[in-house]
Amino acid sequence: MGFRGPIREADSRRALQANNGKPQTLPVPERPLAPRWLKVKQRKLFNQLVDEAVAAGIPTKALDAHAFAITAQYLLDYQAARDSQERSRIGRDLHAYLDVIGATTKARLRMGIKTSKVKDSKTSQLLAMVRTAPPAPTEPSPKC
Repeated sequence: MGFRGPIREADSRRALQANNGKPQTLPVPERPLAPRWLKVKQRKLFNQLVDEAVAAGIPTKALDAHAFAITAQYLLDYQAARDSQERSRIGRDLHAYLDVIGATTKARLRMGIKTSKVKDSKTSQLLAMVRTAPPAPTEPSPKC
């Protein structure tokens, strides 16, 4: 790590200098397979969580299968909770596991995963509205 902190960009000058002029290669994500002990409903939720994690750019390995499986089980338990105390207790554990698998914004920031900013400025929103507005009808100009 050093005095300047971790290297943020794989193709930056500092990264190339640290790797003797070779660009840093990113690890290829491995898709975790559902453990055999998962039931059908849990397996469906497991696959959905893994799909969303891979789409978000979270680096996954086969070893992460149990963390995804436990998170799927906690999600189902949270949905089935009957009272607020039970839901609160399960919710704390669920949030901890969502943080572990990278399903929270804070976890992705800690991992260094950048998200694209979609928010436009007010000026660009107005310009987009003007561009998509229908053309004004042509009227004959008044003669003076």
